[in-house]
Amino acid sequence: MPPGTTSNFTITRDKLIEMAHKMIGVLEPGQGLDSEQLQDGIQALSMIVRETDVSGKWLWTIDASSPLTLAAATHRYTTTNGLPSTIADLVTMHYRNAIGQDVPVKIVKAEQYEAIEEKMRTGTPEVAYLTEHRDLASRVLLLYPMLATVTTGAVVTGTDALVYKCIYPHVAAAVTRPITGANYPMAWALGGSGPTTWTSGTSYACTEQVRLTFRRPLFDFDTAADTPDFPLEWPRTLVYKLAFDLGDLYGINLDERRHMIQKAKGAFDDIFVNVKAKSKDIHNKVSFM
Repeated sequence: MPPGTTSNFTITRDKLIEMAHKMIGVLEPGQGLDSEQLQDGIQALSMIVRETDVSGKWLWTIDASSPLTLAAATHRYTTTNGLPSTIADLVTMHYRNAIGQDVPVKIVKAEQYEAIEEKMRTGTPEVAYLTEHRDLASRVLLLYPMLATVTTGAVVTGTDALVYKCIYPHVAAAVTRPITGANYPMAWALGGSGPTTWTSGTSYACTEQVRLTFRRPLFDFDTAADTPDFPLEWPRTLVYKLAFDLGDLYGINLDERRHMIQKAKGAFDDIFVNVKAKSKDIHNKVSFM
């Protein structure tokens, strides 16, 4: 028999919860979840996701946002003037000027930003500070210095009838037409207002902007059909952790629950082999000198 041709296994929220209930013996084979069991599973699973979210710097949640358009005489940016609402951790930031040149912006902590004497100075942005807040949508991005003036950027209608803002100055050609051109994401991004008709051969200008790369939170299981916001290797870890927590809720004896958490740890260690100890043997360093 030939091997399979796919590697995209996943599992839905409700199926994962059902499996965890079966592992601790609450459900018999062929039996389905009742509404209370499902709600218990959803709540326990949601807590696991939120706990996992803060326990590591997960690379798969790093996103690049649509460039943040800058405004004249503005050093404070919130969700009301374009800041993404899901920034858990800023990774990189670059300032792009009107001729398309990118310059790194230094991301600083609160004490470094507070040490700046003249925070309202104008000039090319060099430093950025993202305030802390429990609600990510309430965080504020502070830029220093701020721009005194900005260039008016082009805004056009794409072939999908959506509005696109120019993010790199260029002469329009088929290869950069939004959204049918192969290179259009290098020149255009969703956003803007008052679009004109895209025309080949037109010189399109971009406004000043900052380009953000940031880590977003892990997404919750909001609906029955949602699949994990984790790589394909993670569901086994999740189902054993969930079984452990549900076992506590349903009074499963401690030995059985310990067995589940050991399986969860084993599944996690199988994913992150590089964090496992290579050997438990104690060596005499003198023998190797």
